[in-house]
Amino acid sequence: MFFENIAFYERGWSDKPGLGQHLRGYWVGKKWFEIAWTNASVEFSKLDWAKPQTTESLCGEACWKANGFGNRLRLGRCIRYFADEGILPIQVANPGKKGKRKYSRNS
Repeated sequence: MFFENIAFYERGWSDKPGLGQHLRGYWVGKKWFEIAWTNASVEFSKLDWAKPQTTESLCGEACWKANGFGNRLRLGRCIRYFADEGILPIQVANPGKKGKRKYSRNS
């Protein structure tokens, strides 16, 4: 799957219209997918894949520091979606753990 093929839909039940998706029970707007994708596609080749990476490292320090807690959660949900759907060649390295996800590069 490619980023361009992600199906976004209108959140019709809310007074805050906009395109996005429900990810694991939470609404994430298209804007956050775009921010996560833009940053992850730049940072991906710079990372040391000999050790697991996090959403923070995939999005980059500047993006991470510019966003508060709620937006960081949104970015994390997008990165997890990219991993699950094969949009980025990564997989969750700690699937049974709650909290911060770590990612390893697919072989």
